[in-house]
Amino acid sequence: MSSGRPPRRAPLTVAVRDDVARRARAFLAERHQLDTAAAERLAAVPVVWRFRRKRKKAHFTSGPGDGVPGPHVVVDVPPGATASWNTYRRVGARLSTPPGGLVLPLRTYLELVLVHEYTHALQHGLGVSAKRAYSEVETTRNEIEYARRHAPEVYARLVPVPPGSTRRKRTARTPAAAPTGRTSAVAPVLRLLADLARRLRRAW
Repeated sequence: MSSGRPPRRAPLTVAVRDDVARRARAFLAERHQLDTAAAERLAAVPVVWRFRRKRKKAHFTSGPGDGVPGPHVVVDVPPGATASWNTYRRVGARLSTPPGGLVLPLRTYLELVLVHEYTHALQHGLGVSAKRAYSEVETTRNEIEYARRHAPEVYARLVPVPPGSTRRKRTARTPAAAPTGRTSAVAPVLRLLADLARRLRRAW
């Protein structure tokens, strides 16, 4: 009988982690047509793997931190054999994960995460000669293209993003509250006192 617990992941060895990072970088090097020197600069961006239960975050940092003297990527590795993948909903990317995300094998999830974070490294000028505009559309497009090429079964489960669905909705201004009976009674007195004060200032 099943215990209901999620399956345990296979040991994420250093060799496996290195291969996951290598595959993500190789994809970006080909997609963005990086030359050898640029690809080497991107490869020099280290990944800090953190094994913390109940956490699932990743980010690129352009400065020192996490025991690393310079730019680096941080990835919190989920505890199970699978992880839920969510993309940003951007009209420019045309596709996204459905509400609630997609449950993927851990390795596929980590590859997509690193494609996203290494794209941020490229945007910050690491691996290329100039810093580019920060764009989550670009990171999302790269994730989706990676899935199309290397995980077609995942790509087939993505959903279209309708135009206008990710725009911020304008909220109507909250109308002023109607005056209470007490406010209505006090207002004329306050106006009278203000008028009296103006008259006294003029007299002096």
